[in-house]
Parts: sequence; structure tokens; C-alpha cells
Amino acid sequence: MKFWRHSLLAAIAFIGISLTVVNSSCTEDECTMLKCRNNGTCVDGYCKCPTGWEGTQCESMASDRFKGRYTGTTEINEAPPAIDSAVIFPLITDSVYIGTVNNIKVYRPVPSASKIGFIRFSRPDDTLMGTISSTDGKVVINDGKYGGRTVTIIIDNGKLVVTSVEKPSSGNETITFVGNKTREW
Repeated sequence: MKFWRHSLLAAIAFIGISLTVVNSSCTEDECTMLKCRNNGTCVDGYCKCPTGWEGTQCESMASDRFKGRYTGTTEINEAPPAIDSAVIFPLITDSVYIGTVNNIKVYRPVPSASKIGFIRFSRPDDTLMGTISSTDGKVVINDGKYGGRTVTIIIDNGKLVVTSVEKPSSGNETITFVGNKTREW
């Protein structure tokens, strides 16, 4: 009887330890169920999106977050704000062949996922073009206009904020446009 009791106890202990080892040693790959789109790659259960793409599965173009018409105000240095509006649009960087009509090849333009253009209506001759950063979602443009300037374009709490630090001959000027989206592009 003693033998059976010890054997039963040893068998239960063996089964318990075996089940613990089997259940704890098998970990499911977090990337098997996740489908990253647009050449995104899965790392530790999250999609790492290429430049221009964002979302949990890299399903959204970053330029979609910016594009549209905005109404707001422009402020130069500490002067009172003036009513202004702006447009952000995706730049066309490619085209796709869609067919032939009357022996003419027809192509559909493809908007860029990461490159945008910006026009402020109070300065319509100054079209800015830049690339959305994949690290912080900002657009930063450095060009030689207006004595050399740095323009930063961001979406902050649903508002478009464009800051241009310019260096004309009279000293630094900071021009800030803040606006709400009033219409999709």
C-alpha cells in the first residue's frame, strides 16, 4: 500500500511539473496574427511603418493627417493676429498606368504618403514642400528664402500649427499660423 501511495504521489508531481514546463516554455509569436501593410515590419507585436505610413497596421498615409483647407490666424512676432487660411496637399510623386484610350496611354497620379505642399493665402507666391518625419510626425523645411528660414509644420490637438523663423535683414521674425481644418482636400 505504501508503494502505491508513493508511486501515485510521484506520478502526480511528475505530471504537474511536466505541465508547468510545457505551458510556460511555449510562447506565441506576437507577429503571427498581425498583418503589417505597405511594407511595414512586425517587431514585438507592433508594426514598424516605413516613412510616410502610420497606424496600427501601417494602413494610413501620413499625408492624409495633414491634407485639407485650414482657417485660422497668422501672427508675426508679437503683432496682433490676422485672419488667414491655408491649404495642405499631398505631392504627386508617381503615376500608375490604368489603360489606353484612343491609342493614348492613361495614367492615374499617385499622391505621396510622406511629401506635402503648403500654401498660406496671405503669402500665395510662397509654396512650401516638405517630408513628414517618420520619427516625430513633423515637417521641417530649411530653405534660403527670407534670409534663411526654418519652417515647422505639425498637427497639435487637432490644429495645424506652422511656425516660420525667418532672418530678413531687419532681424529675426517668427511667423505663426494656427488653424482648424474646415474642409478635406
